[in-house]
Amino acid sequence: MGAVVNAVVRFPVVVQDKAVVRDKAAVRRALAAVEQWLSTLEPEDPELLESGADDLRHIGELMLTGAGKAELADAVAAARAAGWAWSPIAMLLDTSPDQARRSFS
Repeated sequence: MGAVVNAVVRFPVVVQDKAVVRDKAAVRRALAAVEQWLSTLEPEDPELLESGADDLRHIGELMLTGAGKAELADAVAAARAAGWAWSPIAMLLDTSPDQARRSFS
């Protein structure tokens, strides 16, 4: 699960009432890029990938709903605990892996 996502999706950020609001079309594009990347992985245990991918999907869903930083922090922690690298997480957060790590470690 430590593979790197090569796609980069950028979208505007607006902060409202402690929620991070993203352009929903751009978030959907990021989610689609992550789904496409997930489909290229060939893990030893496909069921583990599927259940672990839900952690990444949850981050995307929170970004679509404009969740607050605390909710995102919980989702990021779950994705990291499932073994996901900072690259796919950062892609969904529209930041660099280093910035995501600094913000959510």
